[in-house]
Amino acid sequence: MQWITMDEAASLARVTKRTIRSWIDKGAVRASKASPAARRVFVARADVDPMQQAEASGSSGQHGKT
Repeated sequence: MQWITMDEAASLARVTKRTIRSWIDKGAVRASKASPAARRVFVARADVDPMQQAEASGSSGQHGKT
């Protein structure tokens, strides 16, 4: 699995970091920290790619996550 920064995820999906955080809070994308005390959050690129397509098509909601 490839992990990218929130900045990279926002750029890839053409949304703001706030939107990426919202997706993380909703469980739409997976996120991880290098350690519990770490401030930097990494996002699973595989989760961002479908979200990018959904945003481009005007669809909101999750991309098949249950």
